[in-house]
Amino acid sequence: MELINRYRGSLLGLAVGDAVGTTLEFKAPGSFTPIEDMVGGG
Repeated sequence: MELINRYRGSLLGLAVGDAVGTTLEFKAPGSFTPIEDMVGGG
């Protein structure tokens, strides 16, 4: 695997994790149901 692909993958993972995490950012652990989809629109 080329190094550039690893860089791209890590940045993509960071972006996706950040996008998913914003819906739960200020909620206490265990106080929400599992996330099964993403809703766009900012």
